[in-house]
Amino acid sequence: MEDQEISLRELIEILLKNKAIIAVITIVCVFISGIFSFFVMDPVYEAQAKLIVSDLVSKQQSSEEPSIIDSLTPYPDFNIESYKEQIKNPEILMKTIEELQLDPEKYTVSSLAKAITIDQTSGTNIIRVKVKNTDPELAAKIANSVAVNFTNFITDLSKKQAGKSLEYIENQLKIEEENLNKALLAYQEFLKQPRGVSELESEKSSKISLLTRYKEELAQQDIEISVVQNALQEAQKQLETTEKYIITKKSLTDDPVLFNYVEHENDSSVQETMKLQLESEEVNPVYLTLQEKISEFQIKLSQLQATKAQLNNEIAQLQKELEQIQVELAEKQHQEDILSRQVNTAQKTYNALMDKYEESRLTESSKIGESAVVISSQAIPPLNPVSPNKALNLAIACVLGIMLGVFIAFFKEYWVSTGVEEQKQTM
Repeated sequence: MEDQEISLRELIEILLKNKAIIAVITIVCVFISGIFSFFVMDPVYEAQAKLIVSDLVSKQQSSEEPSIIDSLTPYPDFNIESYKEQIKNPEILMKTIEELQLDPEKYTVSSLAKAITIDQTSGTNIIRVKVKNTDPELAAKIANSVAVNFTNFITDLSKKQAGKSLEYIENQLKIEEENLNKALLAYQEFLKQPRGVSELESEKSSKISLLTRYKEELAQQDIEISVVQNALQEAQKQLETTEKYIITKKSLTDDPVLFNYVEHENDSSVQETMKLQLESEEVNPVYLTLQEKISEFQIKLSQLQATKAQLNNEIAQLQKELEQIQVELAEKQHQEDILSRQVNTAQKTYNALMDKYEESRLTESSKIGESAVVISSQAIPPLNPVSPNKALNLAIACVLGIMLGVFIAFFKEYWVSTGVEEQKQTM
């Protein structure tokens, strides 16, 4: 085990011993890298065009909850990633190749896609279209052509989708118009029916007003009955304590006929005759008056009770009729609410489809791509190449040369040491 251990000192001695080999290999690697970087590899330039994209669908959507009609958008539902993916669409790249008259053998859709890099500025809606090419002028032309063709592509795509939406909305408008006409016709037929909601409400108000008046009259009748009953009871009490007959005393002079008769028959003097008195039993006029009042009170009480009974019957009949009116009114109101809601829903749907129809029609006839995608910065021919990175290549070659030289140095030392051991064993 001790023989197999290698100390750090030995490693450093091996490196120092073979430093010339390491240096030569490193110099050779750097030299080769320099030859390729400066003389063999063609410089590659990168031009970039900047696009500002926007989400037209989200702009058109309201703050309310989205409905089925809202999904009939005439705009392509693109987000930033969708835009980035569509920039390398084969249709766009093919138009770019044809527009710039690029060599079809050298530039294909696949090779051109590899030369294009799409990235996004962090935290923004800016997309950068980067094109690498050995010709800086051509790199700028390709980047600008791709940007313009992408804008046109979005416009064409919007028109196609708007056309499909327009066709669908036109068919749906016919259906919704029929639904609206049916709902309106049903509502009109309902309003033509006798005893409609307005008539029933008026009749209900009239019944309630009459019922209120009857109840007020009934309350007044109760007050009058109470007053008459109290008066009747008071008269009856007074009658019980009043004598029916009373005895009256009076002089003969109070009756002239009887006075003359007595005076003539008895031949008495006037003074004597005046002293004579008569007693008589008569009906008490107070008693008679109380009887008349009691009779009047009883008659009036009967009339009031009869009126009260009639009012109660009228109130009961009115309440029954009012209940029937309220039931009928509730049913009619429910039917009217359903029909009115159907009309309103059909009208709102029809209006929403009309709005979408106009929106789709305008989209089909406009260049919506110019609003969705704006070329904020056109590409210009770059002055400095992005590759090859000569300094980086030389640095990498230097590191690789050192690593290769160290490996060869250790391998050489291992080879020599194993050869010496074999010679010792053979001797």
